[in-house]
Amino acid sequence: MNSKANIAQNVRTLVRERSITNIDLAAHVGVSEPVFYKRLKGESKWKLDELDAIADYFGVPTSLLLSSTADVYRYLAEQVEQLSLCLTEVAA
Repeated sequence: MNSKANIAQNVRTLVRERSITNIDLAAHVGVSEPVFYKRLKGESKWKLDELDAIADYFGVPTSLLLSSTADVYRYLAEQVEQLSLCLTEVAA
């Protein structure tokens, strides 16, 4: 998978897992919907400031967007585990 496609897959994964809309994320990033959809399809390159805005939106490090999709799922699973531990401590 090339880097454009890999980043696009990671963004799609975060969008799906966090249940947000592409339209909302495109607005946050500051690009039009057509440009955003081209990026999501891997048809055009992401700009660094766009990746920073996406990472900021999701509260993840920008480097995660450049990682493998397996790393994204691993990161999300770790976040869920940490949240679960915090909730367990609060309930105790």
